[in-house]
Amino acid sequence: MLDNFETNLKPRSELGADPTNPAWACQDPAWDRCLQALASGLVGASSRILITSRRPLAALTQDEAMSVRLGPMLAAEAAL
Repeated sequence: MLDNFETNLKPRSELGADPTNPAWACQDPAWDRCLQALASGLVGASSRILITSRRPLAALTQDEAMSVRLGPMLAAEAAL
């Protein structure tokens, strides 16, 4: 599990990315390569990796990864 992964991302979305669906690359290109290798290498395997990020990852825009966008947490739930 990689939590709070947006701390590893560049401050701006990728140039040329779809403006209605922006994606962010990692500050360190080695992370982009690692995520792409994991996404393609885990296809058909029973292993999974969970990455939480407030921004979509440019390295995982392929069909190999599943993205789930969540809305804001309810204030009562966050207070717990």
